[in-house]
Amino acid sequence: MIDPIVLAGPASPQRLAKWLDSEDRERALATPGLGGPALTGLVEAFLETGAAVELVTLAPELEDGPMILEGPRLRILTGCYRPRARHRGRDFLRQERRGVRDLLSQTSGSVINAHWPYEFALGATSFRKRPVVVTLHDAPLTVLRYQPDAYRAIGLAMAAATRLRRVTLTAVSADTAAKWRKQMLDRRPIRIIPNVVPIPTSKTRSVESAEHRVILEVASDSPLKNVAALVRAMTTILSTNSRVRLILAGPGLTPDSDLYRLAEQLGVSQSIDFCGEVDRARLDTLFRTATVFVHASREESFGMSIAEAMSFGLPVVGGKSSGDVPELLDDGRAGVLVDTDDAASIAAAVSSLLEDEGRRKKLGEAARQRVVSQCSASAVTAAYLDVYEQAAAWVR
Repeated sequence: MIDPIVLAGPASPQRLAKWLDSEDRERALATPGLGGPALTGLVEAFLETGAAVELVTLAPELEDGPMILEGPRLRILTGCYRPRARHRGRDFLRQERRGVRDLLSQTSGSVINAHWPYEFALGATSFRKRPVVVTLHDAPLTVLRYQPDAYRAIGLAMAAATRLRRVTLTAVSADTAAKWRKQMLDRRPIRIIPNVVPIPTSKTRSVESAEHRVILEVASDSPLKNVAALVRAMTTILSTNSRVRLILAGPGLTPDSDLYRLAEQLGVSQSIDFCGEVDRARLDTLFRTATVFVHASREESFGMSIAEAMSFGLPVVGGKSSGDVPELLDDGRAGVLVDTDDAASIAAAVSSLLEDEGRRKKLGEAARQRVVSQCSASAVTAAYLDVYEQAAAWVR
């Protein structure tokens, strides 16, 4: 085993506070950091196997220099992350890259796993004293296509620099790997290792409400997530089944949003709950009580909210051309694939599932089985350990 395991990338010291000594726990709780649920979940998965982890991350909350937090098997080394994108972009995140490099020099693991091919990968490869594994969570040209601004163009330039470094590559999905190869003209092998998805201890779901059926979406108000198409689909869904409610959870999905105003214009706002961001306990409750999960996103490099819904045995409707979604839903064997730019297609798929309990159950069971087999903590950590061993042996 590679021990301790060194991980670098966006993560949340706050979420990892329970793994730290009591004197450092309070500082961690005051540091949300960059969030990074994918990497934070991987850290927890390794810790739950009994491994020791050294995590290098950055946080906009820090102004007075790096912070090092200690626990029995976890060290979190956190550097400064300038809050304003224009300040970071002005020097191509040089300060952040150097911070990552300097913090990595204080770790002892024999292999470094940097997540995302941007500042963390460049900071790790500039250290040059240990083999580096870079995990791809997106494809830079795809990001720039959907968010065409100067900051994403800088990200593309950093990814191109990472492309020239001698690293071992993994990707969270086959779609992400294929897009990286095409966009970056990279022929190196890329190991596919999905994100860790927490598996509920029980697949039992709450009894559906007798008053209404619940459609759930967990996303954001970003145009990329395309929640407007789902709101429009509600006009057709409600015309055939008035006992339906749509619950929208996530950043920007609030009663003061443009999406709420769209729902009002369409006359469906009374049948939609705009919850905004919710905590973990509330989110789990939503997954357990929903009837169908719909994700209208136009592009996903993995599809974490879909995978979480699958882990609860929820039948899923997702995009047939939305990046990793078809792969995650096993090409329609573990969910329903539709054109998410077509509100009528979304409505037809959802209405069909609402009317067919047997099909909902069959798809939900297939969805849970797929996530358990591919995205459980044990499966993902074992795959990473294999990659780390190979990277270490390659250098030797």
